[in-house]
Amino acid sequence: MDNILVGINSKYVHTNLAIRYLKKFVIENSEHKIDIYENTINNNIEKIIRDIVEKNPKNIFFSVYVWNVEIIFKIAKELKKILINSNILLGGPEVSYIPRKIMEENQFIDGIMIGEGELVLLSYLNKDPKKLGFYYRENNEIKFNGYERLINNLDIIPFPYTDEELKDIHKIVYYESARGCPFNCSYCMSSIDKSVRFFSLERTKKDLKKFIDRGTRLVKFVDRTFNLNKKRYLEIWKFLLENYREDIIFHFEINANIFDDEVIEFLKKVPREFFQFEIGIQTINKDTMKSINRINNCS
Repeated sequence: MDNILVGINSKYVHTNLAIRYLKKFVIENSEHKIDIYENTINNNIEKIIRDIVEKNPKNIFFSVYVWNVEIIFKIAKELKKILINSNILLGGPEVSYIPRKIMEENQFIDGIMIGEGELVLLSYLNKDPKKLGFYYRENNEIKFNGYERLINNLDIIPFPYTDEELKDIHKIVYYESARGCPFNCSYCMSSIDKSVRFFSLERTKKDLKKFIDRGTRLVKFVDRTFNLNKKRYLEIWKFLLENYREDIIFHFEINANIFDDEVIEFLKKVPREFFQFEIGIQTINKDTMKSINRINNCS
């Protein structure tokens, strides 16, 4: 295998959305061979290392988050000792905010991906000399040639899941209908990207119908705040209600204080357990809100 995308999840039931997007985007836009490898932080490190070594990839791309950063660094360090000619490349929120420091302190890391990965990864695999969106080593120096552009038309990104994955009733299927966050909370790395962009409603409905038709049990939206645009999210909810299936659940992260009477009345029509809401109330202290730049209309 030339290229492998590695996702180390916190639990077996989780799925890594990022590496699936990257794989599908590369496959549909190039001739490069690329595959994914998933495991969990609860598994034996030696087994994970052995699994990856057996694939003997040229490039190993790790998806790094708060729950797996420690184990990934241990795995990557050992892999570099064995696969000395392979490139160890990282991306994700836990490494992209201080890439130079991380590469200076960890010589086994060959590069760090910054920003949205689809175009960055494709550029790297195509050996684009600009290498936009990548911190990399060249002549014993760490270099960075600038940020890759954001993807404004998200519909160019392929649907990430296979039919077999959608039918796995033991897994949580993660999904996004938007990228970016409009807020400036000082404690959250999502605030780095201020540009909120949406998949089209047509594309979103098409994706959601796949979940409903193929037997998926739990779909968890990873939109930072799903209910930003009332007209849009109500249309999505109405579509889901029109296509109701009793054994599926849709989970949303929302800002409850911006619900109005129309939304509340609509939610009364939604069958119990069809929707789940995750509401992050970090604080109700006005001084704390001001200090952390968290704007709340109810404050």
